[in-house]
Amino acid sequence: MRLARFYVNGARKEILCSENTRLLDVIRNDLHLIGTKRGCDNEDQCGACSVILDGKVVRSCSVPMRKVPDDTRLITIEGIGTLDNPHPIQKAFAYEGAIQCGFCTPGMIVVAKALLDKNTNPTEQEIRHAFEANLCRCTGYSSIIRAVQLGGKLLSGEVKEEDIKVDTSKGIFGQRVPRPNSLAKATGAIKYGDDIQLPADTLHLKIVRCPHHHAIIKSIDISDAEKMPGIVGVLTAKDIPGQNRLAGNQSVHYKNVIANEPVLHDKNVGRWGCPIAIVVGETVEQAAAAVDGVKIEYEVLPTYQTPKESLAKGAIPIVPEYAGNHTFTGYLKKGIQDKDEVEKALEDSDIVVNQSFSTSRQSHLVIESDNAIAFIDDNDRITVMSKSVAIHHHIPILASVLGVKPEKVRWIENPSGGSFGYKTTITCESYVALAAMKYRRPCKIVYSMAETILTVGKRSRVFVNAKMGASRDGRIKSLLYDLDLDCGSTDGYGSILVYKCHHYIGGPHNIPKAYGEGRVVLTNNNTASACCRGLGATQIQLVSEVLIDMVAAKLGMDPLEFRYANAWRDGDIGNWGNRPDCYPYPAMLEKLRPLYQAAKETARKLSNNKKKRGVGIAGALFGCGIDDIPDTSIVWAELNPDNGVTIYASWADEGQGGDISILAIVSKAMKGLHPEKIRMVTRDTSMTPDSGPSLASRQTTVTGNAVRLACEALLKAMKDNNCQNYSDMIAKGIPLRYEGKHVCNHVYCDENSQGKPVENWQYNLQMAEVEVEVATGKVNVVKMTSVVDVGVIHSPLAVEGQCEGGANMGVGFGLWEDFRSGETNSLIKAGIPNFINSPPVECHYIETFRHGGTYGAAGGGEAVSMGAAPAVMNAIYDACGARICEFPAKPERVLEALKKGKREGYKQ
Repeated sequence: MRLARFYVNGARKEILCSENTRLLDVIRNDLHLIGTKRGCDNEDQCGACSVILDGKVVRSCSVPMRKVPDDTRLITIEGIGTLDNPHPIQKAFAYEGAIQCGFCTPGMIVVAKALLDKNTNPTEQEIRHAFEANLCRCTGYSSIIRAVQLGGKLLSGEVKEEDIKVDTSKGIFGQRVPRPNSLAKATGAIKYGDDIQLPADTLHLKIVRCPHHHAIIKSIDISDAEKMPGIVGVLTAKDIPGQNRLAGNQSVHYKNVIANEPVLHDKNVGRWGCPIAIVVGETVEQAAAAVDGVKIEYEVLPTYQTPKESLAKGAIPIVPEYAGNHTFTGYLKKGIQDKDEVEKALEDSDIVVNQSFSTSRQSHLVIESDNAIAFIDDNDRITVMSKSVAIHHHIPILASVLGVKPEKVRWIENPSGGSFGYKTTITCESYVALAAMKYRRPCKIVYSMAETILTVGKRSRVFVNAKMGASRDGRIKSLLYDLDLDCGSTDGYGSILVYKCHHYIGGPHNIPKAYGEGRVVLTNNNTASACCRGLGATQIQLVSEVLIDMVAAKLGMDPLEFRYANAWRDGDIGNWGNRPDCYPYPAMLEKLRPLYQAAKETARKLSNNKKKRGVGIAGALFGCGIDDIPDTSIVWAELNPDNGVTIYASWADEGQGGDISILAIVSKAMKGLHPEKIRMVTRDTSMTPDSGPSLASRQTTVTGNAVRLACEALLKAMKDNNCQNYSDMIAKGIPLRYEGKHVCNHVYCDENSQGKPVENWQYNLQMAEVEVEVATGKVNVVKMTSVVDVGVIHSPLAVEGQCEGGANMGVGFGLWEDFRSGETNSLIKAGIPNFINSPPVECHYIETFRHGGTYGAAGGGEAVSMGAAPAVMNAIYDACGARICEFPAKPERVLEALKKGKREGYKQ
């Protein structure tokens, strides 16, 4: 042990610790400075734990205390600025919209402080290199670079804060206003799940997981583990008082679905990392030590990691209750009665392109690992705290596991260090709830980063065979395809994903006749979840946008002009057999055309024999809302004594900007009400109505309209009763709280994908400029340009953040991200984009009014990523003739395709 004496944010501190204790642990556990975050399992990968040690930035997770000499001067985020007195750099991050989920932000600001202390005018490249050890999943990095540059200008006096401050005296709708919690995140004041201080009697949980992809559980012996120091108990499936089989979210057309996702596995395991037992200990260390004390005997079965393997003759059903591993088939029939019509249309086409594709499995790669807390509250309810984005939706599911009535469960949404879809399902919450109910003590679980990456659901792979026919004059005539969806070891979102693929294959391009078959196939992989923007649509539009480029190439047409000729125009119908709500795609292509032509000319000039430059484009769309059901949201608006308004809505905010969206809508609905008079209660099921989950880009349309309706009801009550303010309402005994309810009633689709799945759509058009190293196959994305239409923009900073972050996530999907079950256990191995390889993103907007949207707006969180990956693939082909159809485009695949292109005579 050592008594360490050093200065922390200017104050002298003495800490008794081991020489091997990590500096991060001292900062968080002994100094209680929770602004410094733990993100990457102490692997020095994410930079969330960055601090300044004697003037130099270090990752505190990798610094043992033996390397911190006495009298060292340590600066954490709390020493840079506070909520009461924020530093100019922290303000700059807020003004530039460089803060979304905010979990990585303190580490970013620490690095910015060290850089700007030396140079207040760094170049973009200097900033990128200074931040090369810091990761962000949300922003795409461009806004962070701008924030550092603005911070330097504020420090040097080149820019004054009054020059950039937005006048909000008449409201904030449509203005570039920072999010209300930006400075709390920038100063490290926000408490995420692992930051919440808990009572001393809190129990800590670890999960015993299966080390096999496919096996039968023969026996479970917990006796040794129960005897280990500090172990309160070990829970297995027999300790679950309610239902131990959960059903995934499925299409109404999936009639034969069987609940097949165990909370704790007791018979079969179908993927690596399946949970078998919960070890409950007095400390984290004791619980972790006892995991190996649980002895499990397995009968290992063959592993099937692709649909081809799991559909092979003799393959064992992964879910024993099913007869086989093909569990569902969904269809698309557009403009036809049967498949023969499409086959005839292909025969009559002047050209036909026939190609097979396979996409990668993508991980969410959030910087905050999964975590949850549970306790019995004063009303004897089981209260869960986690970063769920569906708190009301999850209550009946968890209640069924616990064997209690839903009213006995309360759910609080913690601030979220990112989610991107995986928290639409229950992950670790059932474990803490079970333990809290059994032992009547607070319980906490924090996954390691490896555990988070390895065990939660993923963007599923799709394997597609497709034929597209076109006429000589450049018109698409028909599309015939089949796809196998790798659904993982349980049903997950399988049938919904299949129908999403049917709705969005071909994107916003007019395809008169289309037939598709989509099969849900179980494999020994992670379950198919909502993921990383664009459930199903991202995978299938990657496929179809490359296919469309191939058709254009075979016709000898420019890719942009081919898309323009086939773009939806007024009266055209989508794959679902009806019109979309608007037709902005031709205008988007027109907006991009001069930028595209300039980029093509630049690429021509800069290409050489060693590095080939190319330009590619791709378009996409996505529906805003939960498909095929009457999606509903309820919100309350309440007048306050100062004549402000409190909005009660379970609009989960995982970084996308739910808070600023509510603020903007209320500001407009309440006739320019000042933002300081708008309050929000959004995170507690005991205090909010059910506004539905934050998924499927639904909130701006569905909950946004409910917010509007609640405010309008309040204003109407005041007007009808001749009340001018709160005092008048009280004096006349008029109620202060009013409900807004919005229901998407007219949504449906039949078994052939025909109908109206959602009320409105968002559009995305991407252009990628790439450089390909001919000798290695390495692809460098030089720049991404996005043209986006998400309707009328309420909050420009929030939309810009979604567009930049979405484009970067799409680039990662196309080039680097390739999750392998049981193997990919870190952010770096999973291929997360970083400051060095992420391109600058330039965003352009078209604002087509959405009549079903809130004040003309549609959602904007998902389509923003969809065109990026195919645009990069098409740019690679434009650069060097390498046509990539198996994704991601790893260097070895590019080299192989480059050789094939040369053999087939592509002109370079």
